[in-house]
Amino acid sequence: MKLLNLAIVPIVMFAFGTLAGLLNIQSLVIVSNLLWLLTVLLLIGLIYFFIRHVTKQLDNLDFNKPSYEPLSLPIKEAKDMDKAFNHLIKEINNYETRQWQKTAEQASKSLKMIFSSAIDCLTGIANRRYLDIRLEEMFNTERRLSVIMLDIDFFKKVNDTYGHQVGDEVLQQFAQIIVSTVREGDFVARYGGEEFTVVTPNSLTQSVNTAERIRKTVESTPIKTSAGTIHITTSIGVAEKEKDDTVKSLLERADNNLYYAKQSGRNKVCKSHPSVKGDKIVAL
Repeated sequence: MKLLNLAIVPIVMFAFGTLAGLLNIQSLVIVSNLLWLLTVLLLIGLIYFFIRHVTKQLDNLDFNKPSYEPLSLPIKEAKDMDKAFNHLIKEINNYETRQWQKTAEQASKSLKMIFSSAIDCLTGIANRRYLDIRLEEMFNTERRLSVIMLDIDFFKKVNDTYGHQVGDEVLQQFAQIIVSTVREGDFVARYGGEEFTVVTPNSLTQSVNTAERIRKTVESTPIKTSAGTIHITTSIGVAEKEKDDTVKSLLERADNNLYYAKQSGRNKVCKSHPSVKGDKIVAL
């Protein structure tokens, strides 16, 4: 008899014992108590035999035997699948590489555009366009601000004598002298031609000292070119921002002081020029 069928016996005995208790018949109560006892014993026996049955079933199982049939593919198909998978991985890697290269090229082009619009290609310092932007920013943020305008003396003679290639070499080295002489926080740019500008957040006196330091360095530094060593000098004009100044008026005042330095003998620094009626500043 299956264990499931044996389980019906205690259920019937439980029902009979319960009925006897409800009818409150003395003889049936005694029988009911016996049935309750038999029911408990029988349940214990059923649980014991159930555990033995489960244990026996587990012992008969062979866990070393796979419960599925291994997937078997022909060798050729397996190789083709592996080849296709490797090809797919290779294509994915190539695509990622192409995307990175494309991104790098775009970034490089963007940087070149940014630098080309801000840097003078000959001297490597800021160009006039960026000078205008930076000067406007510093003019509006710095409490003190001075502009130094510099020009190479007799530069036309250098070009006429040695050629424009040597002239470019002179411009490059002149720019480097300025950059190496100014202080941190000073902004150096090429204004145009042989004319350069330094914007400095300093007073007029400090800026004149900086300009004089540049003038002396240029005068004492031989310029080595493909045509030989050339000695040059520079004329400099300095102006400090005043109460009613604009960016334009500040630049014009510095430029006028530069022209006066050239007119009055060159190789000098001027921070002002005579304002006598009838005087005329002439660019030489």
